[in-house]
Amino acid sequence: MTSHKLSERGLSLLEILVVLAIIGIVAAISVPNIASWSSGRNINNDLGEIRKLIDYAKINSVNERRIYLITHNNSDIKIYETKSVDLSLNCRPYQASIYQDVSEYPNTTKIVSTMLARKGSASGYSHSSSITCFFADGSASPAVDTNNNNASGYELSHKEAKFRINLWLTGFYDVSIYSNN
Repeated sequence: MTSHKLSERGLSLLEILVVLAIIGIVAAISVPNIASWSSGRNINNDLGEIRKLIDYAKINSVNERRIYLITHNNSDIKIYETKSVDLSLNCRPYQASIYQDVSEYPNTTKIVSTMLARKGSASGYSHSSSITCFFADGSASPAVDTNNNNASGYELSHKEAKFRINLWLTGFYDVSIYSNN
């Protein structure tokens, strides 16, 4: 006759249930944190894409001596350049006869976050479409926009996260975290 020790039988049903309960509690606590990481990653990716387009337009407008146009319409953002050298300070909406696609960014960039533009200095972030130009002298369209038609900033929001990008006359910009509180 062989005797079985308690340790040789394995885990009891009660022990398995306790382990599953602990795993369930840990999962319930960590799932909301994972969801907020995903939300933060989405808005940070969108912010990075917009900053990349602004930086590209600012640098290349001076180097190439062309006007670079950034258009924003709801969740789409696109960059164009004038077909030839253009030293004017005239920010015109997209027209195929004036602008062409930029070879480095031929496709429209999709933004997951809610993106709203501010036009001029007095309005809020309430416009779902806008244009911004970067000129060959290094300035940006807020410098010549007397009618408040061009974007002077953008606001990105996704769930509870919110960022604002303010464009300056000099073509520089700043990014800030914004809170309603």
